[in-house]
Amino acid sequence: MSNEFKHDSVGGELSRAEWEAIGTHVFNNQAIGDLAYAPSATQLSRLPIGIANQVLQTAGGIPTWASTLAGLTLTSPNINGVIGTTGLTIPAFTLSGKLTAGASEIEGSAFDIDGGDISAVTISGDLTWNVAQTGVTLTAPAINGIVTTTGLTIPAFTLGGKLTAGASEIEGSAFDINGGTMAGVTLDGTLTLGGQVFDAGAGKATINTTGAGVGAIIVATNNTSNGATLELETISTSIAVADNAWRYNLWGNDGAGVRALWSQWLFRLTNVGNGTEAMEWRVNLMNAGAVNDAMILSGAGGLSVDADIGTADDPVALFDSFDDALILRQGIQQGNRELLVDMGVFTKKDTGSGYMMNIQPMTRLLAGGIYQNRAKVDDIEERLSKAGI
Repeated sequence: MSNEFKHDSVGGELSRAEWEAIGTHVFNNQAIGDLAYAPSATQLSRLPIGIANQVLQTAGGIPTWASTLAGLTLTSPNINGVIGTTGLTIPAFTLSGKLTAGASEIEGSAFDIDGGDISAVTISGDLTWNVAQTGVTLTAPAINGIVTTTGLTIPAFTLGGKLTAGASEIEGSAFDINGGTMAGVTLDGTLTLGGQVFDAGAGKATINTTGAGVGAIIVATNNTSNGATLELETISTSIAVADNAWRYNLWGNDGAGVRALWSQWLFRLTNVGNGTEAMEWRVNLMNAGAVNDAMILSGAGGLSVDADIGTADDPVALFDSFDDALILRQGIQQGNRELLVDMGVFTKKDTGSGYMMNIQPMTRLLAGGIYQNRAKVDDIEERLSKAGI
């Protein structure tokens, strides 16, 4: 029988030496490197030597050679040197030293590092975080290059350099920048300050708009009796009289295309004594190529306007005879506002059917009327005196 253990043929009779010799018991087809094993309780058989790098395993209760290890457990193995393999699958294990891959790669469809420390790792492919891997903490990581991801959630961190998004966007329902500097930011959603402050430092905070008739709009959505509020606050410990503590400046190009100041609204301090503080509102408007004090309203309610409105009208010249007063009275009684427009007292509005009263011409008209009335009274008095009355 093949591979059976048997007596070798040595002739018809065996001498003592032949009987005791080692060559009288052999395996059928025996060769160098063969192994003996018991296929049953009463039988011995030969297992031919395996090929290079095969290992001895059991299958069906008898030994066999195999080129792979399946289901093998290595308990506390000590592996030295270089492991050269393709497709090696290693279950969970604990390293007592460094795992050095050299110029090779450690890869897998689900490569998991749990609770370990990785130093100087180069990832040439995609780094995918398993959804189940929550609570992963990167302590002081140094990330160089471009991080391309979708749905990445990064907790609070400190940047040692610039964060460059290129043509991409950084977005979030609660995006918080604390103590940082951002340049060239484009918002396509709502920016919520949450009670925080825009700090322009020593420069100007500028809002650029490219549309016609648009600008900064403050909308109150609180649905209360107090609506939108624009507040100007000046914090100074050394206020003085004539300080323009608050102002509005209106700028634009002049007739030569040069940026010029067209108007100023100045809120000037006139008294800074404790308990006697007072101020005035000065409206300066461009006139004859220069900004002119057009109107001043004091804190006590006194209103002053420029007496010179750029015309040659004299307070008396508006009434060159008493008959003008009669004509004016007739025009007022008959509601002839066009007459008042012709006299410069009224100005017709640009839109609608209303009129604006010009304060200076009206004041001059009244002054001229008083003068002409006085002249008329003096004339009557002189006539009466001559008549002996």
